[in-house]
Amino acid sequence: MLDAQNKRFCKRCNAETDRKKSGACKPCAAVWASENRDKSRLSEARYRANNREKRSASSEKYRSENADLISEKMKAYYQKTKDDRLAVSRQWYEKNKEKKAIKTKAWRDKNKPKVRQYSAKWRAMNIGAASKAKADWSRNNSLKCRIYSHNRRARIRESGGVLSLGIAGKLFSMQKGMCACCGLKLGHRYHIDHIVPIYLGGTNSDDNVQLLRERCNLQKGAKHPVDFMQERGFLL
Repeated sequence: MLDAQNKRFCKRCNAETDRKKSGACKPCAAVWASENRDKSRLSEARYRANNREKRSASSEKYRSENADLISEKMKAYYQKTKDDRLAVSRQWYEKNKEKKAIKTKAWRDKNKPKVRQYSAKWRAMNIGAASKAKADWSRNNSLKCRIYSHNRRARIRESGGVLSLGIAGKLFSMQKGMCACCGLKLGHRYHIDHIVPIYLGGTNSDDNVQLLRERCNLQKGAKHPVDFMQERGFLL
């Protein structure tokens, strides 16, 4: 049975048609809008300007009542347009490489703690990819790697300390075979870590080293031990 409030007979269409709230025939209104685009746009603009709060409340109500439907539509839209959006992004990037690099560097310099936190989280969740990325970088930047190693050895020499030959075995026994950071078993691929990094002024001495699992040592890098443990939820 037809809903009298939504459908009425239209003499122009010569049929029962859907009606707007104003009572106008929807098909006729659509035809008029297509034939009078400029007037239609002006009319819509005036309506939006005069009914901002009403439209905002209506939109908010619709979004709250149809959250799941909107989410599904958005997912479908993004999936459908994924290739096109990626192509546009690549095209923009190719035209703005230098501009992008400058902005990225400025942001990273301004947000170093946040960058380190993001990097540590990514490495923890992508161990295989992180190891491969590091190996690829080392292979493609062999000169930088040699310079880094040379500088680190120089800092160790300048610190004036020398590690005992049996320090690894002593630490393994003292730590009962457990990682000083996470408490898990060290295994066979453990690292000797400078508690306070040489880079931050730490000494190359027995009292400034500990044994860490490979993963923990790579995550710690040249961070201060307090900062590193706070990142992991300790020493808050």
